Amino acid sequence: MDDSFLPLVKVDALTVEREGHIVLGHINLILEGGHSYGLVGPNGSGKSTLMHVIADLIPYQGKVQRPQQVALLTSSQGHHQRRRLTDHLSILSRRSDIDVKRLPGILQTLQLAHLIHHSPRTMSLGQYRAIGLVGIFASKAPVLLLDEPFLALDSERVAGLESLINRSASEGKVVLISSHEFDPLAKVIDSLIVLQSGNVKYFGDSHSFLVRSGQIQVIVAPIDLEKFRSTVEREWSLNLEVDGSGMLRFPNRSMEEILRFCFRWNLPIRGIWEYGPELRGALAAAGLHNGTVYE
Repeated sequence: MDDSFLPLVKVDALTVEREGHIVLGHINLILEGGHSYGLVGPNGSGKSTLMHVIADLIPYQGKVQRPQQVALLTSSQGHHQRRRLTDHLSILSRRSDIDVKRLPGILQTLQLAHLIHHSPRTMSLGQYRAIGLVGIFASKAPVLLLDEPFLALDSERVAGLESLINRSASEGKVVLISSHEFDPLAKVIDSLIVLQSGNVKYFGDSHSFLVRSGQIQVIVAPIDLEKFRSTVEREWSLNLEVDGSGMLRFPNRSMEEILRFCFRWNLPIRGIWEYGPELRGALAAAGLHNGTVYE
């Protein structure tokens, strides 16, 4: 896809006030098509407000450049609680902003096809929430705003949602996803926006943020443990602890930094792995199989 035709959302000097209180203060952001952005922050930090501004649903000061079509999933969104799923799909299929051909695939991906004739009264909260995602991902809109989309979803539907987000970004759309925590976003975002008290505290690469905040640890299994340890402690002034399996942990260092260090000082290793908050259990269960190995 030609980058010149990718959608763009540009927020310039955005401020939102409510009853004399600044909800968002002088926000500047550029969100480009083909990327997924995570939006994290505590309750009241302004995540939902920012999404409603981008969707042009609330008044604001400043400038917001956006495509004409924007699709918004609110944190409380499902379908009409009295409608069966088949009725909901019938309504969607008559909307000009919906790509009808996508509906069957989205239903399969979100594990909803078998519920098509069920009453919403018989559905779980997660099933009900997943139905709200159908119209979003069938939308022709080039910008998707997902406010807490992982809420109440089981593991199978989380995997389906991750697939739909990744596909949307690969098709050139702007995807902005909010969450109270980073963990649900780990597999789908390439950039992170951290909001606090209505201000952007961080906007950039998600991995860099986690390394800087100490939430990523790199685990190294050296060939010559003592040589490796003494070199690291001498050159980086670190006191390293060795676990029972002969591996060393590096908080606040990226895998790239450590690999460059190993090559520079000719320190061969059996493996190197990254542990983040969202991967720790999975990697341990899988035997750290995502690592890089060289000797």
